[in-house]
Amino acid sequence: MGALTTTASYVQEGATGAENNWDVKFVYAADAVGLTVATDESQDRNVDVSYEMGNGLSLFVGADDGGEDTYAGVSYDLGGGASMLASYANDNDNDDDDDEVGAKDYKEGMTFQLSFAF
Repeated sequence: MGALTTTASYVQEGATGAENNWDVKFVYAADAVGLTVATDESQDRNVDVSYEMGNGLSLFVGADDGGEDTYAGVSYDLGGGASMLASYANDNDNDDDDDEVGAKDYKEGMTFQLSFAF
């Protein structure tokens, strides 16, 4: 629907004791702004906002796990398959059994990353 994309799913498992799972996601992307809002059966609410500044520079901020986990950062496309990322993520609820936060799995604490694609 133009700049808005909606995704919904429902999974019913046949195994004894298995839980049914569902999720809903709304993504808005227009010009330089991106917004993603999602939730699921465990009421795990996620919000992610991004802004393309131009010349390969992007800013992002978000909240995960119903607002318990937060993250923010900047990415920069260096061209030729190279990119840089600086992010800060805080896993307040610390119940994920991992150290990733947000839809793109940002590492907890401050991260500086240089990536190359060949």
